[in-house]
Amino acid sequence: NAGVAASAGRYLLFLDADDLLAPGYLEAAVAALEADPSLTLVYGAAPRFKGAPDRTIPWDLPPFSMGTMLSRNCLYVSCVLRRADFDRTAGFDPAFGAGYEDWDFWLSLFEALPGEPRVLRLEQPCLYYRTRHGSRNARVTDTVLKDIRRRLWDKHKNLYAKYFPDPLQTAEYQRLKRSFDKAARWSLAWKLRLLWRRLFS
Repeated sequence: NAGVAASAGRYLLFLDADDLLAPGYLEAAVAALEADPSLTLVYGAAPRFKGAPDRTIPWDLPPFSMGTMLSRNCLYVSCVLRRADFDRTAGFDPAFGAGYEDWDFWLSLFEALPGEPRVLRLEQPCLYYRTRHGSRNARVTDTVLKDIRRRLWDKHKNLYAKYFPDPLQTAEYQRLKRSFDKAARWSLAWKLRLLWRRLFS
């Protein structure tokens, strides 16, 4: 957030200290955003590496959809976006300091847009994503991840209700439901049943 406040450009890209940008990524992303004002984000392939970036393995990120995005984070933090769209949000939420603040930020952005998000995935390598055993995300336990998912649900209820109008019929909802422990899982299912009845009964 401090970096954005000190910036003056029309476009933003956030980069973790461990990762590397691929040559040509910024140019291709900005060109796409300039050519299509309706685009929200641009990103691309992100090979993973541990030692030298010339020895990579594919990172099998699923294609973007809002259903997928609500059940798992299918975007990395280093997407290119417009500063004007960032300013629609309150920025990154420090309450998610344990991890996945980028997931929360993307959901906040999509919630703040006047219309549907449009995300373009470039086929070229755009980011080299470093994996380390001691990284913060690698240290996130199942318990912490469950807590993060609950907090995302509580914070973005309107977004979940919009894209899961009949939650019991969606594969994404089933995946989300399985990520909770038994008691919390049934609690979420009950909340969503009540929401469904309130909206459509």
